[in-house]
Formats: sequence, structure tokens, C-alpha cells
Amino acid sequence: MANVFKLYIVENYATSISGEVDLSAYIEKWTPVAPSAGDTTLIESIDLVNVTLADWEKLENLLSLARLRSETGFGVQIYFEYDLDVSRSAYHSEIFDGQMVTGENNLGSDIANAKYNGTLIIKRAAYWELKTEVELATTNANGTSTPGTNASVITNCNDGTGTPKRNNYIELNDYVSVGPGTLGVRLEPKAAFYARKIIIGILNSDTFAHNLEAADGSSQSSAASSGGTFFRHALNTSMTLLESWDLTAESTPSDVTSYRNCSFMVVARFAAAPPTDTYAQVTMGGEYIGPVVKLNTNLMQVIDIVRIPAGADKTYDPNFKLYAKGSGNLDVDFITLLPTESYAIVEMPATELGVGDFIAVTQKYGAYFLDATTSTIRQVPMSGPGIFLRPDNGMLGDSRLIVVWSTGSAGDGWTITNSFDIYIYHQARLWTI
Repeated sequence: MANVFKLYIVENYATSISGEVDLSAYIEKWTPVAPSAGDTTLIESIDLVNVTLADWEKLENLLSLARLRSETGFGVQIYFEYDLDVSRSAYHSEIFDGQMVTGENNLGSDIANAKYNGTLIIKRAAYWELKTEVELATTNANGTSTPGTNASVITNCNDGTGTPKRNNYIELNDYVSVGPGTLGVRLEPKAAFYARKIIIGILNSDTFAHNLEAADGSSQSSAASSGGTFFRHALNTSMTLLESWDLTAESTPSDVTSYRNCSFMVVARFAAAPPTDTYAQVTMGGEYIGPVVKLNTNLMQVIDIVRIPAGADKTYDPNFKLYAKGSGNLDVDFITLLPTESYAIVEMPATELGVGDFIAVTQKYGAYFLDATTSTIRQVPMSGPGIFLRPDNGMLGDSRLIVVWSTGSAGDGWTITNSFDIYIYHQARLWTI
């Protein structure tokens, strides 16, 4: 196979390619540009010869579409692809702007021959990425998935009970890439349920404790709670310590270095709606005292964002604590710590998901879901930087991705037995050819 170079349109959430122009026979000279530190885009100049008028016009149209998307944020994406005559897959890079510069003979011999010489100048992303995304194998307590055959299952708690075992995370092996590689997360419900707010976070570590089960207070049996138990706390008018976790004891190895100095969303699950005028607060060691937050009546609530470890002192206190005040009882089930280095919060509509539906979370296209009943794709709001995998060449171990979601048509519940099949896709990157 000879080297292949193309420009084309990518549309419909990367499901189709159109408007393709093959440059392979036109490129006379091109020295690929390598990015410098901090570059997000770069400029390429590609000398072309004997371009047909039809292809010249197609190229100009593709560049105008790229410019339109850059200026407005809407429209299709335009890519420049290369596929070298070696045993490696095709890579491409998104184009944001460009122009066709004619050669000095265009008004003479070129027109007579109906062929044109000139320079294609493009502004593109500072990296190349794998053209076709690859499904990654994922692992949790239920074993390792087989891409193309079976998925990992995640459930809305992490007590490890049941069949399949209830885990709200999967782990990903290290992979070869340059810079953070974007991940696509696909969630397929195992049965019909509502998932209103979905929070996904990932960290390049697989030894930190992200799930903190309540263990203090008055133990209450409940099949609807993680591990069959939640803990009830009688509130009073002053801020009172409810739960405390030693993160060195919770993690493996027994220290907090596995938290990578990352900031984490503190997502609490309550077994019952908190009473009116309940206030909560978290602390991390002696270095961080969080704000006092008024709770609402939802079972899933983000209380704070905490950096772990909270200070630079190597003698830091590893105790993470939950305080509250108010009246009545506060029923605490567990806390999930979700990394914020790479995360996404998806706001789903009040539409019950069914078997055959799926939710996709991507950096390129945002979040959307397929309604299998109507065969329609609907865009849904997403906040956060998106999900990416930071390659480390085996230095820091596997990465852990965690998912939690609120349930019920109003989004005020947290049903721990709801579960998804989860699929993870990625496109490795290169700096230059």
C-alpha cells in the first residue's frame, strides 16, 4: 500500500465520513511540523501539484467548513488523515482553518492543462490521533472485559456483594500515547430505570480508596443500603462529628500518596432524605476545613471538593471527617470520592432508560443518548473537562474510573441496585509522524 493522505468531513457523532478528497497523488513536498511545548495548534504548508479543478474547489469548501466551525462552534469537523505504508493504523488531525494558495503558473499553463499547482496551508490540532477509536479492556471485581465480546458491569454502589458483584468503578491498563488521550464512555442500562445526574471521574491510580462506608452512629439494617446497613446520627444545633475515615488504613499502600494530590468531589449517599435545615461540613486532616453546606432532600449530594492530601507537610493528618448539625436524624450510607482532574457531569432528562438505550460521554461531541424506542439521538448537557486517560508508561499503575448517578424521575433518589454495562473507547495520540 502506498502512503495515503486525505481531507474529509466527520459528522453524526463520528459515525460517518463524507466529502473526502484524496491528496496522495497531489503532494509534491511536505515536512510535517512538530509542536513545541504548550502548542495547541500548529500551521502546516503542503505543496501540491496537478490538482484537478474539481478537487481544488472541494478542498476550498472543506477549509471554509473548518473555519465556520472555529468561528461559530457549530457544524461538521474537518480532518487531515495520513496512513503510511507501514504496519500502523491511520491517524488524523482536526483542521480549524486554512487556505489554498495558487502557484505562479495558475493563470497560464495550469489552466491550459486543467490542473493546478499551489500550497495547501492548514491550521490543525497540535497532535495526531488514531482515526478509528479502540475499545479498551476494563477490570473490576467481576473480572476483565473482552472488547467486542462482553462489557464490565458497574452498579450504583461499591459494597462488592451480589452477582455480578456491585462495583461502581472499572480500572484501565496503561497505554501508549503522547499527552492525555480522550476517552469515550458508553453506558447501557441492564434494566429500565431513571438516571438523572451522572458523575464520572478518573484518576491515574488504582490503589486509592474512593468508597468510604459509614461505620459510626447507630447501625440500621436496610436492603436498600450499601452492604445492607446505614448509620443513623441524631443531630443537634452545634456542628458534630458523625463519621471519620483514616485514608491510610483505607488505601493500599497504607498512605495517601495514591491520591496523587488530586482534588475530589465528596459525593454523599443518604439512606433517607436529610431533614430540613441540615448543614454538613467535611475536613481533611488539620490542613483543610470545608465550608458549611446546607443540604437539600436528595439522597445524592455533592458536599465539597477536597484536595488529598490537603497539605504539603509529610506529617499530614490522614483523617477525613464528616460533620453535621440540625434537628432530627441524618442517615449516612457512604461517601464516594470522585477525582476532578478528569471528570464529567451529565444532566439527563426525565426519560426512563430502557434496555437498548445508551448514554455516550465524549470530549469531542459532549454527551448524548440514544433512545432505542424512537431511534433518535438526543444531546444532553455536560459540564467538566471531559474524560481523558493520562499515559504513564507503567510508572503510576492502572487508572480507575468511577461512576455514580442519581435516580428517580425527579433525580432525588439513589437506587444502589441499578447497573450499566460500561464500554470505554480511546484514540491514542502522536506528536508527529
